[in-house]
Amino acid sequence: MVPEAPSSPVCIESRCQCGLRITIRVLTIPMSNDSISQTRISTPIPIFSARVTGARSRRLNRFASSRSREEAIASGGSAIAHRSLAVDPCSADSNRSTTSRIWKSMPHDARQGATAVSIVTPEDHPPSAANPGATMFDERSSAPTHPPATWSLAGRTMVVTGGSRGIGEAVVRLAREAGARVAVLDLTPSSAGDCFVECDVTDTEAVNAAFNEVRRTLGPVDSLVNNAGIAPPGRFEQLTDASWEATLAVDLTGVFRCVRSALPQLRERGRGSVINVGSIAGRHRSFTASAAYAAAKGGVIALTRQLAHEFAAEGVRVNCVCPGLVATDIIRRNVTEEQRAQLAAAIPLRRLARPDEVATTICFLATDAASYVTGAVLDVNGGLY
Repeated sequence: MVPEAPSSPVCIESRCQCGLRITIRVLTIPMSNDSISQTRISTPIPIFSARVTGARSRRLNRFASSRSREEAIASGGSAIAHRSLAVDPCSADSNRSTTSRIWKSMPHDARQGATAVSIVTPEDHPPSAANPGATMFDERSSAPTHPPATWSLAGRTMVVTGGSRGIGEAVVRLAREAGARVAVLDLTPSSAGDCFVECDVTDTEAVNAAFNEVRRTLGPVDSLVNNAGIAPPGRFEQLTDASWEATLAVDLTGVFRCVRSALPQLRERGRGSVINVGSIAGRHRSFTASAAYAAAKGGVIALTRQLAHEFAAEGVRVNCVCPGLVATDIIRRNVTEEQRAQLAAAIPLRRLARPDEVATTICFLATDAASYVTGAVLDVNGGLY
């Protein structure tokens, strides 16, 4: 299918609530049965939104995602324009109004039959002489609009609970390599960090004392990694009241206690970050531990999202990392070699994770590279769902 020559562009002007003037150029490409429109906004608004619905919409979405017009035309698909295109960062109501004006101002033939609409916004810096007219989503420009944020933790204080082994120990090592001062809170002594404080996260007084000690030794806390946990094996029928309560006391209530104690220091710094270590067990099911562990980790995920909402205005971010099966002491104690081989075969990447592969994600969330990430639950599971 070969398109006819494009029609003359139609220009529509609109204004955002913030006063920015938007000039929109609608270019209609007539086809035998279809019309495809491309819309460009000539003011630097960092918004891109386009959805196409209707027959063969998956093919036409390639066009709406700013791939080549020729590819979309060649697909021969048909679709209708989705009208909720976000073009104003100020107001959803203004978006709807602007979209309505765009639609009504389009040539009649562009509104007949099938139409695909994409919105492309310019970069928030002027086009260079070498690349005139390049836009943020234009195939001619793949450069990011801003330099990447720093991954450094220099000058910051991090607390890692359960930091004497496994994932926690890997976090301590990587955070120190990134420049952080790291305190390890655990019942098992460790020399991996800058200081060690013996702490039972099921004891409120011990937790409060531990965070006071960290402040005296290393300064106010910038990041808290809640990694301490236990994972007793066994089926549901084997659970006792004591084992259920012990698991929740460490894996869920321990997180609550540590966040509560760290919060005044996190607020003081104005850039606090809490990273809770969840589990695939809380997202889907437990492969090696008990139902109590799965319930506790599910609670950690819910707590993460709630705290992210409550603390965001104070500059404190709260996120959760959910590892899959990791080659740690817990796995080695609870799972036989044969069972580990069977579990690895079920993972799309065909192996268990290394502790440092989880630790890198945790440390990322503590840096300014993740400054706009809060309430996230990130899976690090090798594709195991």
